[in-house]
Amino acid sequence: MGTFQMLPLATGKTFAINFYDAGLGKPDYIIYKVIGSEVMMAMDNQKVDCWKLFNESNYKGQHATKTF
Repeated sequence: MGTFQMLPLATGKTFAINFYDAGLGKPDYIIYKVIGSEVMMAMDNQKVDCWKLFNESNYKGQHATKTF
């Protein structure tokens, strides 16, 4: 997750990040799209405006989506 903090995030931007997952073969570029923002409540009840990143993947015939 520390990688995301370094990105110049803005709605509509797309990033291709070269990641390596140990045991899954060679490094590969993973696409992340900024799909907007959402206000979330922190543990101390403070409101925090957060960027939302979306990712789609296929692994061994399984389709998955993730929102960060």
